[in-house]
Amino acid sequence: MKYFRKIGYVIIICTIFTIFSVNMSFGEPIIISNPSLIEVTIDGKWTAINEWEDAVKFELKKSLYDKGTGRFFSGSTFGYFLIKDDKEFLYIMMDYTADKTIQDNDSGRIRLDINNDKASAPQLDDYMIELSWKANSVKKVIWNGNGKDWVLSNKEIAGLKAASTNDASDDPYSISPHLIYEFAIPRDIIGFKSEIGFSANALDYSRTLANSYEGDGRGAVMPRFISLPSLSHYKKPYTWISFSFATNYEKITQTPTTLPPSTESSSEHIITKTTTTQITSTTRTSDFESETTDLLMPKTLDGPPTIIIVVAAIVIFLVIILIFVLNKRQ
Repeated sequence: MKYFRKIGYVIIICTIFTIFSVNMSFGEPIIISNPSLIEVTIDGKWTAINEWEDAVKFELKKSLYDKGTGRFFSGSTFGYFLIKDDKEFLYIMMDYTADKTIQDNDSGRIRLDINNDKASAPQLDDYMIELSWKANSVKKVIWNGNGKDWVLSNKEIAGLKAASTNDASDDPYSISPHLIYEFAIPRDIIGFKSEIGFSANALDYSRTLANSYEGDGRGAVMPRFISLPSLSHYKKPYTWISFSFATNYEKITQTPTTLPPSTESSSEHIITKTTTTQITSTTRTSDFESETTDLLMPKTLDGPPTIIIVVAAIVIFLVIILIFVLNKRQ
């Protein structure tokens, strides 16, 4: 009997070690950028049809929830995120092909966690850069973390470029007018860090998700949106994804412009979702139909497969039961 107990203990130890090893080998999810080889003009549109062909592309697909089966069905493409960088800038395009009308509060937002410390609330090193539509004109807004929430920044980011239009004349994905957001974020605010925390989304207020999950347990009517990563909350940097630059930063001295101080906090609607290699967004409410997105994630590393953890847990449980039975027989 002692022999069988020893074997059981060895199996438990080996299983735990296997889980740990698998987790270390897969690591956390990360976006790996591409170097920018084609010049980008930040004008809120495709200046040339090949302007972003050297970028990492994330295709977001529409899904419909079937209450009868409890499943999501993949459908047509919602939009695209394209990302690349060079020694001076991080370039991002949100090509929201499904957002075909300009509505007040339609917006594109980039969030950066410079220290990638994955805090539970926006910190002093965190930025949110927003392009928001109002009365058919677009406004750029910069938010900073204060340790508890987002507040309007009193400093402009020197060298920051951002633009949005619905001009899709040279868009390789859709020539029907739709909203496009372009950003060139100077790496001066990031410095020599090769990896940061990152999340982004675009909101479409012409369409809503009824009774969507807001992230704090309350039901509300939300704008439709596309998001990267799908499992991200705008006030919780620990839900954002790690981002790795493809190029090395070279310091360029720029002087920031001081803006009027403000303590206004931001408002944004978030739905929590699940993340896999093909990141599939889902809502936390089970009794409604809505449109959500499937996010295909090229050039990323994912966490350990759930099946490995489940099997390992079952093995440990069975071994414990076996040891208990053998002890009872003695």
